[in-house]
Amino acid sequence: HLESESGEVVEQAIAITGSFRVKEVLPNLLQMLKKKSLSGADLHEKIPIKRALGQIGDPGALNPLRDVLSSKSFLFKGAVEKLKEEVYMALKSYPYEEIKDLIETGLKSRNDQIR
Repeated sequence: HLESESGEVVEQAIAITGSFRVKEVLPNLLQMLKKKSLSGADLHEKIPIKRALGQIGDPGALNPLRDVLSSKSFLFKGAVEKLKEEVYMALKSYPYEEIKDLIETGLKSRNDQIR
């Protein structure tokens, strides 16, 4: 269902994989996350993916999540900030030692939701 033509079906499948911590779909989710975002809507579509990755809590997803946190956009600043907020909310499933650097960076953020 992750490859469905229906965005709603894909979003539901992503939510289910996160809720049930289905690690087998991690490569699919990471591939979806790497898809180039051409608009603010594309960035918003990645929010459920980040949420699912956080729920799954696999360390293999940390580097792609770090990439999101280091991204910048002048055109879609609001959407990028929302993605970053979602990444920080998703980190609770990871061991502290694995995300210590991200926590320290987040504490310095100007975004109140991240701090």
